[in-house]
Amino acid sequence: MYKVSNHSTRNKILLTILVLGVLAGLAYGSWYFYDRSQTRQAEEAAAQAAEEVAEDVVEVKQETYSSREPALEFTYPNNWAVAEDEEAGTILVRSPALSFQTVDGASVDGHFKIYLRQGAREQDRAYIGRGIAARASETLTYTEPTENQREETSISFFGLDSSDNFAYFFIAGNFVLEPGQSLGGEYGADEDTYIIGGGYSSPDLADDLAVHSVPLDSFDETDEYATALDIIRSIRIGRF
Repeated sequence: MYKVSNHSTRNKILLTILVLGVLAGLAYGSWYFYDRSQTRQAEEAAAQAAEEVAEDVVEVKQETYSSREPALEFTYPNNWAVAEDEEAGTILVRSPALSFQTVDGASVDGHFKIYLRQGAREQDRAYIGRGIAARASETLTYTEPTENQREETSISFFGLDSSDNFAYFFIAGNFVLEPGQSLGGEYGADEDTYIIGGGYSSPDLADDLAVHSVPLDSFDETDEYATALDIIRSIRIGRF
């Protein structure tokens, strides 16, 4: 019989351990480089996505708009649109598109609108006459008024036909209203009166002062409403 030496057995064991070690090293190396490759690919994909998002983001800057009729100027974000009807003497400032709920629960895709002119037209006075103060007037301070412009004015908040909704705000000079009061349908008949108002609107509303009635408890919580007030504060009235 042949007798296997201890030396031969040890060699076989050492060889087996060596082979297993090499295989384990190869397996770890493969996993390591695969993992690094996957991580690098994920990082590159994230960086590319960030670049694409950055390209889509439009930098919002403040611009100045000046008008001769009516005689005023104001600053506004360049992602808002300004349209002037020289023949009618009106200026409309519109926010980017937004969705909002009306008092009857309807969802509307529209925008916030600011309406400016001198002297109310008949169609304007019809809306002004329907306005019922929904809450007490507040003081609004102009940012940089001209020498001939008051530093502070009153801003009033109206519902259409009742005080349980918000339809539009209105800059009403010295008029300070309590809930339930109205400016009346003759307000703005003087052609020198500046008509400055704003509310939630949509493209299907034809009249310049036409707006949607929205819930009274949340109308002033949108960024568009806050921006509209900033635009109003920036108004400078007079010749430049």
